[in-house]
Amino acid sequence: MITRTKENVQSKTIQKAVLCVLFIAAGLVLPMGFHRLGLGTAFLPMHIPVFIGALVCGPWFGVIGALCTVSLSCVLTGMPPVFPVGVCMMVELAVYAGVSAGIMERRKYRISSLYMALATGIVAGRIANGLANAAAAAFSGGQYSLSSFWEGTVVATVPGTILLLCIVPGIVYVIERVLKFHD
Repeated sequence: MITRTKENVQSKTIQKAVLCVLFIAAGLVLPMGFHRLGLGTAFLPMHIPVFIGALVCGPWFGVIGALCTVSLSCVLTGMPPVFPVGVCMMVELAVYAGVSAGIMERRKYRISSLYMALATGIVAGRIANGLANAAAAAFSGGQYSLSSFWEGTVVATVPGTILLLCIVPGIVYVIERVLKFHD
C-alpha cells in the first residue's frame, strides 16, 4: 500500500511540471522537422507531444501545455499564424488535453482506456476546432461551412489521426509504467 505524503505529492507535481515543459519543447521542435519534410499539416506533429503530455501529466498540466505550445510556436516560429489558425489550434489542443486527460484521471492506465480517452479527445477537439473556426470566421466577416469543417478539420488530418492512434497510447503506457504517476 502506498501512502500519499505531502512530500510524495509535491515530488510528483514537480516531476509532472518538468515533463510538461519537456513536452512543450517537443511540441515546438517536432513540427519544425515535419514541416521541413512537407508533412506538417497532414501528420499533426504538434498534437503528438500535447496528447502525450496531457495523458501523462493530467488535465491541468495538459491544458497549460497545449496553450503554451501553440502560443510559443506562434511567437517563436511563426507557425501557425496567430489568427485565426493559432487561436483555433489553442482551443482544439486545450480541449484535446482536458478531455483525454480528464477521462484518464478516472481510469486505470490500460491500453484500451488510453485508446478510448484519445479517441474521445480527438472527437471533442475537432468539434471545438470547428466551432472556433466558425467564430473566427464570423468575427472577421468570413464564412465557414460544414464542408470547410469536413475537408479542413476531418479529411485533411486523417494521416495525423492515424499516427496519433498508432503511437500515443503505447508511448503513454510505457511512460506511465516507468514513472508510476497514477498508482
